[in-house]
Amino acid sequence: MRTLAVDIGGTKFTIADFDDRRMARRESRATDREGGRDWMLGRIVEIASQWQRDARFDQCGIGFGGPVHFGEQRIALSTHVGGWRDFRLPEHLAKELGVPAIMDNDANVGALGEAHHGAGQGFDSIFYMTLSTGIGGVFPRGYPVAE
Repeated sequence: MRTLAVDIGGTKFTIADFDDRRMARRESRATDREGGRDWMLGRIVEIASQWQRDARFDQCGIGFGGPVHFGEQRIALSTHVGGWRDFRLPEHLAKELGVPAIMDNDANVGALGEAHHGAGQGFDSIFYMTLSTGIGGVFPRGYPVAE
């Protein structure tokens, strides 16, 4: 299964191509705040489309550095880069790339990744904190732990 992973932050964005559990490639670029959302979306779609020439993605997971309405799959706002307020990023990328996409706040995504695949494996609960352009944290009580 091929997964496109997208991490959008205030100073940079990173996308990675996973072939099952192995990262096949990754690319990071500095955020162009003047270019805003449209500039960043253009770069993400451009890179992902080039990668899809080798093989199609099966799914896309997105971590966004700011408040996200998970149930509605939309960005609430961004304090770093303009143009993201009330934007349905997963829907946009699904249309552009032809793959199902899901999004959550980057701290939530990071915590789940550590709980299921990283240092948090085997623990009933973990505390996860991200420090970058912003700060975020989550204590994912009740999330299932990978076995």
